[in-house]
Amino acid sequence: MFQSAIRLGTLAAVLFFALLPQNLRAQQVFGNIFGTVTDPSGAGIPNAKVTVTSVQQGTKSEVTTNETGNYSAIHLIPGNYDVRFEAQGFKAQETKAVRVFADTSAHVDGSFQVGQATETVEVTSAAPELKTDRADVATIFTEKTVKELPIFNRNFSEFQLLTPGTQNSGGSTPPVRTPRAAFSW
Repeated sequence: MFQSAIRLGTLAAVLFFALLPQNLRAQQVFGNIFGTVTDPSGAGIPNAKVTVTSVQQGTKSEVTTNETGNYSAIHLIPGNYDVRFEAQGFKAQETKAVRVFADTSAHVDGSFQVGQATETVEVTSAAPELKTDRADVATIFTEKTVKELPIFNRNFSEFQLLTPGTQNSGGSTPPVRTPRAAFSW
């Protein structure tokens, strides 16, 4: 009797997870870098080598562009990355200190100039772009931002009110959602 109950419970769990919609996912802990590599005329360059190097860890990830010049480096640990583009008959190009956050994608395009691969064109800063690859709205609070913001009581749940479009519901916050309430006696 006991073994049949375990089998029934296992079967129910398997069916439950198998029938869940596939688009239900937890927040990602990794980020991505993607873009397009083009020649001086604006045409995409296939099979260009793209090397993404973590500034903090020193790890490298190499990908190649597809037939239209697009690339994607996925599952990157949040941090700063240098992105280097190389292709036969073109000067190498490097973009330094691309910031990658969890559950976001940084857009970095490469634009080659004709020359030898031993020559390098370095892009030191890129202007922030409008995010056209996703429709979500997000605010990222860096460590510096959190330390310097004048938040009364340093209650992290009050940071949500700093995000554009949010407002206080007007009522008191339930004790379950207030971390400091758990420590008041």
